[in-house]
Amino acid sequence: MPMANCMGWKRVAQRMALFIKEFGVEPELAMGTDYGSVAQALQGQYLRLRQEQPERVGEARRAARQTIRRLGLEEASAGLISVTPSTGNGKYKKSKAHLKRWFEGHPDEAVPCPDCRMSCGLRKRAWLSRELAQAARERAGSGYRVYPCPENLGYWYVGHSKKAKKRRVKEATSNPALTPKEG
Repeated sequence: MPMANCMGWKRVAQRMALFIKEFGVEPELAMGTDYGSVAQALQGQYLRLRQEQPERVGEARRAARQTIRRLGLEEASAGLISVTPSTGNGKYKKSKAHLKRWFEGHPDEAVPCPDCRMSCGLRKRAWLSRELAQAARERAGSGYRVYPCPENLGYWYVGHSKKAKKRRVKEATSNPALTPKEG
């Protein structure tokens, strides 16, 4: 069974844990820091069980799918896996440290927004006028835009341009094969 991320790692981990349980074995990995690592560890255990007990594969998978249909995935897999979120030292660790250093070196240019945060968890930096934000955008180069804070009146952000998204929408609406048919 390939580890496709189309379902999301949480659902993959839950399904793997149920398949293993239906073999009559407890899932080896009870905890992890993210669903991806838990799912990969459970898949390794599942593949070993498949090799050791090939005659039970169909029966175990069928029983797990029936349990999912009857109870739902969340309820059926409750208590089988546990994920402890990381403390922010994951994907954004390097950029977060870089941003902190930059903000400390440029304290006068922008203020932290009291309500909005970036994906790395740091507070977004806001300019107190559109003109200051525009000047910062010009220093940053092309590909950035100035936009207002949705939470605080008078705060302005400089962020990535959304041209690529607009271009995709325009292409989709201009292609007759992609437009919905009336009728």
